Amino acid sequence: MSIFQLHVNGRMYHVDIDGNMPLLWAIRDILGLKGTKFGCGVAQCGACTVHLTGGDGVPRAVRSCSVDVGVAQLSHITTIEGLSYNGGEHPCQTAWVEDHERRRPAQDQSTPHRRRDRRGHARQHLPLRNLSTNSRSDS
Repeated sequence: MSIFQLHVNGRMYHVDIDGNMPLLWAIRDILGLKGTKFGCGVAQCGACTVHLTGGDGVPRAVRSCSVDVGVAQLSHITTIEGLSYNGGEHPCQTAWVEDHERRRPAQDQSTPHRRRDRRGHARQHLPLRNLSTNSRSDS
């Protein structure tokens, strides 16, 4: 592993991680910024979009699930948390919150929630049940 410099939302971070790690996981798991979401894992849905500003000074929307940390180092990275200026809310943040609130009541709470892990495999989260250590009957 190597130490990389990531300039995220105006702050410089020094992280000791593998350069082949997707930027998305570095942002979420290492830096703790949870606004950038995992969606499809193949750069199609846009849930993991961040702005990456290179040496030319032009911000470009990139899918952080398909950009490695080694490629993004020393670029200026802006996530949804970094859009607001002076503590106010950016219109994009406001729209996201409004859309989330609009969709929330429509979700059926009895349906198990499905999430995807880092490899894109669906994981089903069901309520925990009491499992004893001797779940089989030996008689």
